[in-house]
Amino acid sequence: MTQKKYYKFGTYKCYSYTKPVGEGWEVGFYFGGHCAFVGNFIHHSEAREYWTMLNTEFKTFAKKYWAGPETSFAWYSKFFQSYIYKHYYGYLDRRFSTYKRNYNSAVKKYELDYKRKAKTWDKEERYYVQNKAA
Repeated sequence: MTQKKYYKFGTYKCYSYTKPVGEGWEVGFYFGGHCAFVGNFIHHSEAREYWTMLNTEFKTFAKKYWAGPETSFAWYSKFFQSYIYKHYYGYLDRRFSTYKRNYNSAVKKYELDYKRKAKTWDKEERYYVQNKAA
């Protein structure tokens, strides 16, 4: 279920893609035949969401930081690469803070439930961790 979106940028051909890789998904961008960005995701919905954002961000970058015929391609592609990785890690920070908030509230909920239930359990019958198996 690979998807690609092609662009023509001056004399260069660019494309973004999303494809399944192992148990997850990969989103990437090729700028003039050179890989400028690769990001990995666990969930397909997040990969699709970021792929859409990547395409929008490329258009925004190209309009804001236009390049002329004298612009060094190597320099410009490194600039784009740094710009897009900054955007990618900002996206991940927002997602991770949401995950952290959700898991913290879940742990708090289960911890309160555990403490309430543990009052009725017989302490002599609890399980202990042992370093040996069997």
